[in-house]
Amino acid sequence: MSGRLLIVSNRLPVTVTGSQGQPVVRSSVGGLATGLRTPHERSHGVWIGWPGDLGPLDENGRQELQRQLEKRRLVSVELTADDVTTYYEGIANSVLWPVCHDRLDQLPLRVEGWDAYERVNARFADAVAAEAREGDRVWVHDYHLMRVPALVRDRIPRARIGF
Repeated sequence: MSGRLLIVSNRLPVTVTGSQGQPVVRSSVGGLATGLRTPHERSHGVWIGWPGDLGPLDENGRQELQRQLEKRRLVSVELTADDVTTYYEGIANSVLWPVCHDRLDQLPLRVEGWDAYERVNARFADAVAAEAREGDRVWVHDYHLMRVPALVRDRIPRARIGF
């Protein structure tokens, strides 16, 4: 297998908590984190995602978190509380989840926040563009990031992208 695998998912495969302003980083168990751990390790790839709420960390804690993530080849895409509310809860889970799971009866009557969804997807695509090297493969996981493949294609026309 040539090139690295760049995995792009809503969450990083770790759980980050804070204690006295410093990060505590633990590998997540189950699901996507377990399923893609081996391809991530074998390709010496990069995993791009949201680390969760970093509010409990002070500035030194954020720097220490960055060091710990880099050791694991993880790239953080930070989201604000408004991003999480609008992009994740409002569009991804309230609109796209019902559409992708044939539950149109659960769609809201009024949908707002597509601009936030696009803006967050663009941040993930920017992170991919910043990390990508010739020969890498990009794996974008799940409907949360449905716009990322097209946005990566805009930034890296020859990228090999799976969704």
